Amino acid sequence: MTLVIGVATGDGLVLAADSRTTLALPDKPWRVLSDFTHKVFQVGDLAAATSGWAFLSGRNVAAHMADFVHLYESNGKTPEALSNELADFFEDRFAKHVAAGLGAAPPLGQRAIWVYVAGYNGAVGELWEIAIPGKAVSKRYTTELGGALWQGQTDVVGRIILGIDPTLAWRVAGNPALAKALTDLQPSISGLEYQLNLQLLNVQDAIDLAVVLIRTTIDVQRLTNGIAAEPGSFPGVGGPVEVALVTSENGFEWVQRTALIGERASGHAEDL
Repeated sequence: MTLVIGVATGDGLVLAADSRTTLALPDKPWRVLSDFTHKVFQVGDLAAATSGWAFLSGRNVAAHMADFVHLYESNGKTPEALSNELADFFEDRFAKHVAAGLGAAPPLGQRAIWVYVAGYNGAVGELWEIAIPGKAVSKRYTTELGGALWQGQTDVVGRIILGIDPTLAWRVAGNPALAKALTDLQPSISGLEYQLNLQLLNVQDAIDLAVVLIRTTIDVQRLTNGIAAEPGSFPGVGGPVEVALVTSENGFEWVQRTALIGERASGHAEDL
């Protein structure tokens, strides 16, 4: 499981993600497979971040992204061009995974893999979203207007920013009468959303926003056991937070990236 955040502000674009990979075994509890999974990537002067399925054809998504970066001709490409090429790339690898009987495609209308792309088209920074299967590609926000995206385990982010987690709210509503009541309340519920004024913030503010949303999710999941209506949640967001920045002046920059290290002292396996 994952939490990926994309932020577009007037000064630049930020992509951030946690580093946890979880594994579900048949008739067994979820387990943490790794807390050192890369989900944010450099592609030339652009950035990409992935969420959703962690494996395709027996390899993690980071390995597939490494293949893509090795093959990709990045010189002068726009965020739209990168998004379309990434959509083709992952659609093909997803189809091969399913065709080989290694996994079932999600129900119609649902997605298995999401990719965010951040980069500049001339003087304007753009934040794009890709959904697989289906190769749905869309430009979501720019540095001219600002905005934020999140994907993965978004329940905590929804409560913080929107005032409610929409996914859980609809699930808990359960029956048509409660669903109608929730629909009727939508105009009032929308008034709970925090106004972020992202276009006016600088890149440090955008970095702070992305990090605090991921770190708060990690801590809330660690300290709680789900909601009263659905107890027994699993902490699927964890590990170090990785952050990339793209600006018109400097292109791609790592703000925070995990590095390989040697032996750690006993009892300090999670220290960085």
